[in-house]
Amino acid sequence: MAGLYWLLLVPVLVPFGIWFATYLRNKPTLSFMALGASILAGCLVMAGMWHLSRAQQITDTEIWNGQVTDKKQVWVSCSHSYECFCTTDRDGNRTCQTCYEHSNDWDWVVYTTAGDLTISRVDRRGSHTPPRWAQVEIGEPASVEHRYKNYVQAVPESLYNLSEAENDALPDVPNYPEVYDYYRIDRVLTVGVTYADADVLNAHLNTALMTLGPQKQANVVVIVVNAPDPNYRYKVEASWIGGNKNDIIVLLGTDETAETVAWADVITFAGNAGNELFKVTLRDQLLDGNTLDGATVASAISTNITELYDRPEMADYEYLAAAIQPSGGQKVLAVILSLLANLIAAAAVTYNENRRGVMRGRFGGYQRRRW
Repeated sequence: MAGLYWLLLVPVLVPFGIWFATYLRNKPTLSFMALGASILAGCLVMAGMWHLSRAQQITDTEIWNGQVTDKKQVWVSCSHSYECFCTTDRDGNRTCQTCYEHSNDWDWVVYTTAGDLTISRVDRRGSHTPPRWAQVEIGEPASVEHRYKNYVQAVPESLYNLSEAENDALPDVPNYPEVYDYYRIDRVLTVGVTYADADVLNAHLNTALMTLGPQKQANVVVIVVNAPDPNYRYKVEASWIGGNKNDIIVLLGTDETAETVAWADVITFAGNAGNELFKVTLRDQLLDGNTLDGATVASAISTNITELYDRPEMADYEYLAAAIQPSGGQKVLAVILSLLANLIAAAAVTYNENRRGVMRGRFGGYQRRRW
């Protein structure tokens, strides 16, 4: 907060400096009321931009996993309004009522243990069944993106060595997987290799997370990489800032044949804090198996999640909030907008004063004109 207090000096000192400079010349350009309004508006904008930038830095998206439990056509109020029964009085004022095109609309909702979803309509009212909604099967895996506060993301250097992300000697890090087609996800990623069992492993993990998702609040991402150096895990950890708080990132190093495991590693949130035994046990089991068979790898992952994994609590890292600062660009934007607020507020109050026939006094006070 100390940084905010220093920045607040800008919307305070700038309008006060202008007033004081013109006061010394016996021609104050702002009344006390305009000066106060200018300072207040600038400070409010500065404080608002400060807190907004901090909120943006801690906002992150994690993936919840579960299964489809139901789907329904839901009656909702009509959202298509228009003006009707308009009348005009003798003064030319027009008044209208609000009418609606339909008695109601229809939403096509899919219910899952990870959150509810609405399938897009194929017609304006939603009267016709969307083909995608018709394809939904009760009991199939479902993944849904959810927003949450990630304090570590805003202060990553507190836990991670970010220089590893710039290690060009190691393969590139793939993009973090995203949910597509409403609730589907490809959680098995490959880097520099063709992995024949990718779809098999993905299907097994999605099925396992139908129950493990709600029970253990876990999300699994597997990276199969053609890299002999196990330090690749640090590049992934730095690039993804340790993943999300419910992530279990499994790395399987192999060669171009993608038949055996050369090395394995596991990343969970905050440097595996609280999950050290889980990491070691799963890593050793994957190495002992020395196979990339999709069903075998999925079984090892799901078994260890069931027995050993505990999702970290973000509340344990809330102390990092005190270290979160807006970026340099955000600070510059906050200063510019606060100065604009200074100008607009001062101009608005001064214009209103002039309309009411008020003129500034010697010290910025008020004196009514004599007519």
